[in-house]
Amino acid sequence: MSESSEEKTKRKLIEKLLVYPWVYQVTLFFEDYDHSQELPEVLPKLRTKIRKAFPNDPIFARTALKYHSATRTRIAYETYYCLKPIPELKRNIEKWMSTDRVRSRTISPEKRLQSAKSMRKGISHDLKGYFHLDKVNRHRLLNRKKLPAPNFVLHDLFLAHSYQKSPSRKLNKREA
Repeated sequence: MSESSEEKTKRKLIEKLLVYPWVYQVTLFFEDYDHSQELPEVLPKLRTKIRKAFPNDPIFARTALKYHSATRTRIAYETYYCLKPIPELKRNIEKWMSTDRVRSRTISPEKRLQSAKSMRKGISHDLKGYFHLDKVNRHRLLNRKKLPAPNFVLHDLFLAHSYQKSPSRKLNKREA
C-alpha cells in the first residue's frame, strides 16, 4: 500500500529529527495571528541570515502551529535544531526579529523520541490553509553539506517501538 503525502511528510520529518544528533533547540514564537501570517515572507530572509551567520553549523528548521489559548487562535512558530549549543543563534534571532519571543534549550535523545512520537500520532498542521498558499515547506536543512553521516540507531529504535502492539491499548477488530 502506498503512503499518503501527509504520511510521507511525517516520515521524512521524523527521520531528519532522529538520524542526526540534534542537541540544541531554538524556537521563535510569533506574538499574534497577524504577525505570524507574515511568516512566509520573513522566514526565507531569516533562514538566509542564519545560514550565512553560521556557515559551518548544520541547522534543521521546522515550521508548525501552536494553539494560543488566550486568543483562541493558532499561531505559527519556527524551531531550529542544532548539533551543538549555539547561544549566538538565539541572540541573533532576537536581534533580527526584535518583537518576537525566542526560547532555547538543550534536548536529549529521549526528548527527540518524544517529539517524534507526537508527530507520528498527531495530525499534520494545515500550513497551506493557515497561510493561504499553494505550497509551504514545513521543514528545511540549512548548511546541509556540513551534516555528519546519519546514525539510524535512534530512528530504528523509534520504528521498532512505534510498530509494536501495546498491551495496554484495546485492540480493534482488524488486530484481534
